[in-house]
Amino acid sequence: MNSQEWHARLRQGQQMQQQGDHAGAEQVFRELAGQEDNSPGQSVLALDMLARCLHERHHDQEAMRLLERAAILARAELRWQDPLKAGVMQNLARLHLLAGHRETSVALGTEVLEGLEQALGAGHVEVARAMQGLAAAHYELKHWDRAEALLLRAKGIWEAQAAPVPELAVCYNNLGRLNEERGQYERGIAWHRQAVALRRKLLGQHPDTAFSLGNLGVALASAGQWEEAVRILEECLACYAHCGRTGGYEVEGYRRNLEVCRQALAAGGRAAGRTSLVAGSMNDSNVIDLEALRALSGLLSYADDEEGAAVPVPSAPASIPAAPAAVVAVSAATMPQAPVRDAEAERQALLRDIVEREWRMFQSTPSEGGPAVCQKNPQAFRLMRRMSHIVHDLPFLRSYADDLRAGEQAGRNFMIEKYARMGNKLPPLQDDPHLDEITEQESLFLREAAREHPRIFRAAQGQEFCTYLRCELESLSPRSLGLYAAEIRQARQQGINFARIRYEFLKKHLGQ
Repeated sequence: MNSQEWHARLRQGQQMQQQGDHAGAEQVFRELAGQEDNSPGQSVLALDMLARCLHERHHDQEAMRLLERAAILARAELRWQDPLKAGVMQNLARLHLLAGHRETSVALGTEVLEGLEQALGAGHVEVARAMQGLAAAHYELKHWDRAEALLLRAKGIWEAQAAPVPELAVCYNNLGRLNEERGQYERGIAWHRQAVALRRKLLGQHPDTAFSLGNLGVALASAGQWEEAVRILEECLACYAHCGRTGGYEVEGYRRNLEVCRQALAAGGRAAGRTSLVAGSMNDSNVIDLEALRALSGLLSYADDEEGAAVPVPSAPASIPAAPAAVVAVSAATMPQAPVRDAEAERQALLRDIVEREWRMFQSTPSEGGPAVCQKNPQAFRLMRRMSHIVHDLPFLRSYADDLRAGEQAGRNFMIEKYARMGNKLPPLQDDPHLDEITEQESLFLREAAREHPRIFRAAQGQEFCTYLRCELESLSPRSLGLYAAEIRQARQQGINFARIRYEFLKKHLGQ
């Protein structure tokens, strides 16, 4: 295959991928990657495209192995002046970051940044992009000062360009998110205002403008500035509608935030969920009575014997830094064909990530009379939430982790939604038929376990547990609900009871 034919075939695969035919594109890219007469650049490019395609099909461990091969070849054969070298290594860094390998991601990002600075100069736009990618890794590690310093340097490069560029708005947005994480809401709001102003100027009525308006609205709500938050979120949704987007995960998230803000205004400035929450209603242990189990066993401080103590995982910036053409945004899902050891490592990483994201949402959930007791006990929360998710397999955990990340980017808080639903402060979030199936079967599991351990299990009678679970499930995507329902059916066929599994897990970690 000569060079012209090779690139024509590559374009064909790219077109198939853009059209959603990922299986067909994968076949094309595998064919190109297997050509024996490839140049180093062709091999690197084919491996990179194949990795992107595998990501779309949730085969990220194979994608990572391919990018490792591509990075080795790029280091040996390509110069930093070739954007493909930096792009492949940044893709690899992103995969490591989203798989929880934060230090590895930082090391790769630092290598890229140093290489580009040396080859292109400290003020080059590719250096600014590398700084934004590295800042995301430091953000995940809660290295706030390092992340901010990189973003400010990148901002300086973008501001020095002859004309304003869209990447500058990404810097403004991520500086806003970073300051929100620090609790410096006014500074965060100021950065988000700059992002909105720049995107209005450059893009006008555009989905990116709507996204920045949504981020500003959420930041204003976090600071208790409900009236302006309502106005900005209304403008956000109007902008999305002007662009033809009246539905979807992101739009629905901002729509729900708008409803929460309106309810806060109606309640005289209080957060919408406050009036619906009563003492104890924020306790995420509705399946097992923690106090009863303490009495039987004595409560030990929580640490996962198999993995060490839980490690907080911050949410990603609301807007992913813009990437060069060779870079692809990836998710933390991993291919199901992985070896058992790798699959279990991924499962444990997903459990940690999910619980920490839930904890961050729980911390920011308002409660009548100030923070609830359970909001001051992160160890108990992590234990109970891990217990809840311990029954799930990889496909569901991957999907639910994606739900949480998408919710964060849309400014949603699943915990606020759950408690607002429980207090009838929000209408049903969805009416998926799997909601009834899951709720009924989990309730049956609980009743069966309660007959064996009546002192430990509670809420086996009545609708309290069913209401709690259904309100929680309504925040999940249809894909996650379908996977959960499939797990339930398989468990019944195999005689497995999820409530018993959760009980045994909790016994182990409470030291009984």
